[in-house]
Amino acid sequence: MEYISTRGMGSFTGAPKLFLSVLLSGLAPYGGLYLLTVYPLTQVTKTELERWRTLSYTDLADEVIGKSLMIYLSIFYFI
Repeated sequence: MEYISTRGMGSFTGAPKLFLSVLLSGLAPYGGLYLLTVYPLTQVTKTELERWRTLSYTDLADEVIGKSLMIYLSIFYFI
């Protein structure tokens, strides 16, 4: 899973970042946010999306990061 910055995307010259790098760095350069280059929507069920709509921002962030971490681990460590 690769991420790019929302700031300066047209002139973004750095290589996309990997999940753990993004997780540990927080904000992208110049205060931008990181976005996935491709969203693995097949990994998120309709039931999950419906439940996520009811969550607070912090609870949603916890769910998305947890889901992303599980996808990352399953790709790289074959869990």
